[in-house]
Amino acid sequence: MDCDRFYFGRHRDEPVDQVPTDYLRWCVRDVGGLKPWLRQAIEAELKRRDGSESPPPQPPDWPDVIRRWYLDLVARWHPDRGGTTEAMQAINDAHDLLRRLTGAGG
Repeated sequence: MDCDRFYFGRHRDEPVDQVPTDYLRWCVRDVGGLKPWLRQAIEAELKRRDGSESPPPQPPDWPDVIRRWYLDLVARWHPDRGGTTEAMQAINDAHDLLRRLTGAGG
């Protein structure tokens, strides 16, 4: 049926059942303004493929996110690298607060 064909993107004019699963999941998750009939066709196809709705995204690993953010900012704003003491104090305060709020403290 023509209404089960993509009308855009790299899979334009292809039937939904011939489009790769990762592309279908990307469409449902990230494409704004997806026409309702195509969204329904994609969701039905994903359900058919894996026997359930597409899995929800995994929550971020907050301790790791906070650690990487902190290390990046320290590398840019540490007084030994041309930053200021005030900047480092603000970064340290924010780091401590985020760790407390997310339970990432240790």
